[in-house]
This record gives sequence, C-alpha cells and structure tokens, in this order.
Amino acid sequence: MHSKAPFDFPKQIRLGILVTAFLIIVLELVILFFDFSIFTPDQRVSLREWDAFKAKILDAEQKDSTSKSLSVSHPASKRGKGIAGKAALPRFFDPNRLDGEGWMALGFSKRQAQSILKYRRSLGGFENKAQIQRSYVIRAKKFAEIEPFIRFSKPAETSEKPQKLNSATRSEGTAYKTFDLNTVSLSDLKALPPLHRVAPALITYREMLGGYMRFSQLDEVYHMDSASLAFLSRYARIDPTKIRRMDINRVGFKTLLRHPYFDYDMVEQIFQLRRGGGRFQNVEQLRKLPAFRGKDFDKIRLYLKPNLIAE
Repeated sequence: MHSKAPFDFPKQIRLGILVTAFLIIVLELVILFFDFSIFTPDQRVSLREWDAFKAKILDAEQKDSTSKSLSVSHPASKRGKGIAGKAALPRFFDPNRLDGEGWMALGFSKRQAQSILKYRRSLGGFENKAQIQRSYVIRAKKFAEIEPFIRFSKPAETSEKPQKLNSATRSEGTAYKTFDLNTVSLSDLKALPPLHRVAPALITYREMLGGYMRFSQLDEVYHMDSASLAFLSRYARIDPTKIRRMDINRVGFKTLLRHPYFDYDMVEQIFQLRRGGGRFQNVEQLRKLPAFRGKDFDKIRLYLKPNLIAE
C-alpha cells in the first residue's frame, strides 16, 4: 500500500501554484526594472523625504504670495546692507514717492539712495523711466532689474504740457515785464508761456542752490532749452544779494548734502574734521581736502560765508 507524499496535490492545484509563483516573479521583475530604469540611485527618495519636499514647495508658494503684498516703503531689512545685499523687490513702486529706506530696500547703499533723492529733487520729480536711468549711481544691470516694477501713480509736476499760445503771445513783439529769478514765484513763472514747462525745475534748483548767482547756472537746470534761455536772458535778472550763504562750521550734514555742488565725499570730509574738534578759519582751507580736488571751487565758494565763526 503506497502512502501519499506530504506535498502530493492534485494536478489542478499544482498548476495553480506554478501560475501564481510565475506571476509573483514577473511582478518583482517589473518593479525592479521600473525602479532602476527611471531613477538613478541618488534620485530615489523615501516617502518621508517626498513629504518634506512637498512641504517646502507649499512654504515657498506661501512666502511668494505674501511678498507680493509688501510695500517697498517697509524694507525687508532695517540694516540697509546696500547694493551688495539682496534686494527686496516689491510688486510695483512709484519712484517719486520712494524715500531713502525704500531705495535701500531695492539694493542701493545709503549713499546711493541719497544721490538718487538729490537728483530727483533737482528735476522736480521723475517724469519717465529714462530720467531714472540717467542717474549715475544706477547702472544698466541694476536698472534692468528694477525697471519692470516702476509705476508712476501720478505725473510729476514738470510733466505738465505747455499751454497753447494764442496769436498774441505767439508773436515776437509780445512784451513781458522783467523779473528777479531769486524772488519770482512758481505761479508767476508758469504764467509765462515760454517758461511754463521749465518753471518747476527753475524754482526747485533755485531752492537747492540757495539762489542764483550767475546766468551760466541756468544751463544746469533740467529741461532748460535754448528758447527758454533766450527768454530768460531778455526778461530775467539776478539779484545776488538774495542768495543764502552757509557757514561751513555750522551747517548741518543733510543741508550741505542737499546742495548741488557738494557730493557725499566732500561733506563727509568736512564733518570728519568738525567731529575731531577742528574748525575752518576760512573757506580756502577746503581746497586742501582731497574730495575738493578737481572741483570748481570758485563756484562752490559763492554759497559759503567768507567770514567764518571758528568757535
């Protein structure tokens, strides 16, 4: 009598086991092939790593949506690292409303921001992007970075269109009263059709200088053209006694820096001497400072008091 082997199954069951084993082997081969053909060893990640990656993506998207709502007048860093630091670009900004901290938030140094503000004041406000690009502290690469974000929310005063001249004012025989450039008001200048466009810049530059001393200074006024110069040479006069002179031993840092004839290095060297307890006996001593070399000192001294108080 023959006894049955422990694994002696019917033919149908044995066939089923073989088929199942074959499918398992095929499935394992498919998994291995997919794994090694699509991903290299250093590209395969665990589920935990995948979840961490998705969390980083969501966090980045949230920060991006938040940054778009930030205003440039609230810079991302209070420290103001300057142009070497990472710029915190806003969505849009108005260059005529941006303060010093706002320009620093765009990646400019404190000194560069002051130069831009000084340049803007000399223009009476930016009218277009081309004027911003002309600033010597804004290089081409930096301008290309900020240009897409520039928006003018309100036209600058100097962008007003000149009034149309009627037949009377257009004629060469029209007569005007003479006026003093150091005392005339903005409204009076704008009432003169030949000066309507340049009037705001004339007044702005006059205030920055402390008054006009020479007609040659009119060439320094932005928007000045030959027609306006011809009109001014005929009807304007300059009273040099109306100018404001500064005492180099007493004037404030910001006040001196706002003057068109003084740059940052010149002002800083003056105040280095003053902070050390030094005083200027006369304005000629400024010539000895390195920052004044190569400058038009004869023009600078016009706005400095000749008799200084050396306390």
